[in-house]
Amino acid sequence: MVAAEKIKMGSTNERRGKETLVTVLIPDLAEFEQRIAALKKKIAELQESRKFRMRGIESLKSDQEFAKYLMLHDKIKSGAIKLTAEQAGNWLQLAKKHAGAANQLAKLNAEIGALELLVKESEEKIGSVTHDRDSVGEDIFCAIDEITGQTTGQTMTSTNGADIFNGLSGDAIRGILQKMDSHKTRIFSEDEGSIDWKYKEPESA
Repeated sequence: MVAAEKIKMGSTNERRGKETLVTVLIPDLAEFEQRIAALKKKIAELQESRKFRMRGIESLKSDQEFAKYLMLHDKIKSGAIKLTAEQAGNWLQLAKKHAGAANQLAKLNAEIGALELLVKESEEKIGSVTHDRDSVGEDIFCAIDEITGQTTGQTMTSTNGADIFNGLSGDAIRGILQKMDSHKTRIFSEDEGSIDWKYKEPESA
């Protein structure tokens, strides 16, 4: 039996009628997937909170008088409308009348801006975690120059490479490698030929 992340063998053969079992240790990506799932859930919750506040803004603007005030406010602020002294006094009274709704609108807009920033940060984190996930295991391989007897290859997920076997007896390690479970996947079973298997194929230029 052989178990490692990088396996290079000249030849393999049966021994006493038993196959050679080659186990390639590959990274356990469950932690990455859990982090990505948690971030996606957070984004969904943030977007729902944003929708709730958008509905609040729509409700405020549904008041025609307040909507007209907002339109005038934007035009006055941009200089599109110039007020006389008398109009300025009337405008000040109108602004006082709508101060509560205007403050509420400003608060909702600020909260939406903060939520959008959190969504952007979470999306960037997903990109970073995805990159980390996709970059692990690039140098994991199994190469056998010549197979002259039954040889079986499998992958086995490991959170810490070959260190998972530290402190275990030979019998315990053999038992782990021989037991077929959800952590293992058969990748080849041959009695002749050669093997050139890579966990990740290099990207073409």
